[in-house]
Amino acid sequence: MFLQVMSRRVLGLGLMVLAGMLGAGSAEAQDIRYFVKQSTGLFEITATATGGKFVIAPTGEKIVVSGVSIPVQGRTDRAQRGETVVTQVRGSGLAGVKVTFTPQNEATQTIFSGPSVPLPLVVPQTVSLKTNVDNVTVTVTQGAKTVSRRLPIGTR
Repeated sequence: MFLQVMSRRVLGLGLMVLAGMLGAGSAEAQDIRYFVKQSTGLFEITATATGGKFVIAPTGEKIVVSGVSIPVQGRTDRAQRGETVVTQVRGSGLAGVKVTFTPQNEATQTIFSGPSVPLPLVVPQTVSLKTNVDNVTVTVTQGAKTVSRRLPIGTR
C-alpha cells in the first residue's frame, strides 16, 4: 500500500514537472506590434500602404501605456522621426528581447538587450531624430522560437 501511494506521488510529481515543461513551451506565442501615439489614440503600424497617412478605423482595443489605457484608433504604415512609438510584445513567460539599429554602410548596433524580459511588454519610445539611426529592429527569442520585426521609419 505504501509503495502504491509513493509511486502515485512520484508519478504525480513527474507529471507536474512535465506539464510545467510543456507549459513553458506553450508560452512561445510572442508577437511584435508597433503603434504611433497621437493625441487621439494609437495607430497601429501595419504592412498596408497608407502613404504615411493615418487611417481612422477604431478597433475597440485599448493598450495600457505607462499606466494609461489608450484606444487603438486606426492604422498607418510608418513612424516619423520625433514621434512616440509604442512597441508591444505579446506573449507570456520570460523571453530574450534585443533592439538594434543598422546605420547605412555600418555594422548593426545594439540599443537594448535583455535575456529574461517578462512578457507581455509595452514600451513607449521617441523615434530618434538622427537619420543614421535607421533599420530599428526588435527581436524576441523564447525557447526555440525567434520573432523579429523592423520599425518602418519615413516622412508623412
